[in-house]
Amino acid sequence: MERGPVVFGRQGVGAPGAGTPGLSFVIGSRLMAKNPHRKRRRRPRAEPPPRTRLKELGFFVAAVLLPFVGLGVAELVCRHFGYGGYPPIIVDVGDDGSRHWYSTHRLGTDTFFDTRLSLTGGMREVHFTTPKPPNTVRIAILGGSAAQGFPQPLPLTNGSFLAAMLREAWGGARGVEVLNFGATAVASFPVLHFLEAVLDHEPDLVVVMSGNNEFYGAYGVQSLHSAGRSPAAMSATRWLRGSGLVQWLTSLRPRRPLPSGKLMEQVAVKRRIGPDDSARRGARRSLRAHLGKMVRRCRERGVPVILCTIPTNERMAPIGVEEESAEDRSARLHHARADSLFRLGRHEEARAAYLQARDLDPMPWRATSTARAVVLDAANEGAVLCDMEAEFRSAAEGHVIGWDLMDDHVHLTIRGQALFATAILRSMESLTGPLRVEEHQIEQLPDWRVFADRLGQSVYTDYVAASRIKALFEIPFLRVNNRAAAERAEKVCLQLGESMSEIDRRAVARWRDPGLHGATDRPLSFVVGVYRMEEGDFATAERLFFSARASVPTVSLWRLQLVWQILRCRRQLQEQPSAEDVALCGEAIELGELLLRFGHADSPEVLRYLGLAYNLTGDHASAVRCLERGVGADYSIEGWEAIVALADSYVLIGRAADAVNLLNRASRNPDLTVAAGELLRSLEGSH
Repeated sequence: MERGPVVFGRQGVGAPGAGTPGLSFVIGSRLMAKNPHRKRRRRPRAEPPPRTRLKELGFFVAAVLLPFVGLGVAELVCRHFGYGGYPPIIVDVGDDGSRHWYSTHRLGTDTFFDTRLSLTGGMREVHFTTPKPPNTVRIAILGGSAAQGFPQPLPLTNGSFLAAMLREAWGGARGVEVLNFGATAVASFPVLHFLEAVLDHEPDLVVVMSGNNEFYGAYGVQSLHSAGRSPAAMSATRWLRGSGLVQWLTSLRPRRPLPSGKLMEQVAVKRRIGPDDSARRGARRSLRAHLGKMVRRCRERGVPVILCTIPTNERMAPIGVEEESAEDRSARLHHARADSLFRLGRHEEARAAYLQARDLDPMPWRATSTARAVVLDAANEGAVLCDMEAEFRSAAEGHVIGWDLMDDHVHLTIRGQALFATAILRSMESLTGPLRVEEHQIEQLPDWRVFADRLGQSVYTDYVAASRIKALFEIPFLRVNNRAAAERAEKVCLQLGESMSEIDRRAVARWRDPGLHGATDRPLSFVVGVYRMEEGDFATAERLFFSARASVPTVSLWRLQLVWQILRCRRQLQEQPSAEDVALCGEAIELGELLLRFGHADSPEVLRYLGLAYNLTGDHASAVRCLERGVGADYSIEGWEAIVALADSYVLIGRAADAVNLLNRASRNPDLTVAAGELLRSLEGSH
């Protein structure tokens, strides 16, 4: 067979028209690929579409928002695990079937302090109902510890005097309820938040006195718990501290033991503030902004507000230590000059020098003249002005506020508490409707000492206030710079102690034992009353228990216990129960049932006191219901009173066999053998 010619062409080796690539093409292609000088034909690249301004903006926004999205996810996770937010300042306790109860909440007020760094301030535990009682005027007092009434026991604070004076002035035409929401060591920023919570609970009138703590109180401009020197920075910091992420990160830090010492000493970061320090401008700006907001919040809710200037102890020496020697800027030189002028009887000149000394104090724990100007300015936004400072100055010796009205630098004596109430009454002359007080009604009021006596003033209440002031002056910088005041506080305590009986001094020693108290101090009059009752002095014990009853929270085990102690004393002092005894029994039953409903359902103490009250009123079925659970297996001498009442109620509802069994079990305790045996014999004799 004859072969055709071999063709070298584009078709490669093979017959013409073959479809497979030729070897030469393959080899040539590879050589060309390896030849760097060979130009290759490139396909034209597709140009990316041009970026529009909208796309560029979208990319920018996405880049900016991405970190916030991450933070948002982290915040949601933290919230899921319980971090974030703040406990309420006023907590919903519950419904008793006819009224809804509320209470101040310590955990809520604590959020304005860093509890990891220092102790916190405090608001008293205040209970009230919403809706408020019919035909009742509700007045709320807000501010720092001076407005709270420290160092006096609750029955002798400004609010107690105000309520008593209003009842007297109005002659019982309407009820009066004064709720004090003052808190220790807080600047005006927390007070604003307290007010916003209070306004939801039907106040008819708000009284605000704030300004002593703008430097060193919680959210003060120089405090450990400060959040900046501007109101905006304070609000921003409050918001951040309430985030779940920040609270989670804070929880990771190791907790250190709190430093020892008083709160006043702990919170002061900067111990010296010069006359031109920017902190003074910051304090003024903060107080003005927050007082203005308080007035506006009240006006928005249609609630009248009384704004008070702040009385201070003008005769007390400066608290801070100075580092400069310029005579015209020395607080101590002004104070020394004022003392000399006062002794010479040149009181007006002395007052001017005292005020210069106060305003230049390097540690401004007292409201200054600037604070007064701020209050006057803020009141122009629609508040009623109460010039408390002028009222105090008018009543003071030489028209200079001093130790007759002040226990220390800012806190009021008992006379000062009464004067506070009188000043508010005078401001209420300008109000209308049920809040108005007529001038003649004020003029007809008895002397403040009469009210103090009615409210329970005694050597024991005086001792409580004096001991608190003595403890305050144990703070080093206060004691060093005010040695005379510290020695005065010690002397007052010593004199009051020496005026007491031996029994009373033993009670005072017991009261000073921290182990006796819980979260709050048991009233001294409570402790002395128990000692007096054990000695058979039931008349004195009864008066002391009444005073102590007014010193404790309205819905509390302590109040229930005190009502029962009053009833025990009265049973010893009179043969037949009076109408007041019946009312006291009703109060004990109401208190006990509220406590059972609001978290004390398994408390043996609550059940015992409630059962005792039911037994006394003749409701023996209810007494058995409570006392069976209250006594339980406790056959101690402390529970003997409840055992006797339970046996009595058993008999009176026809369960004598249960009474016998109960007394037989009690007789196994050697301390109760004799008493239980006597009851058993009397029981057998009656049957």
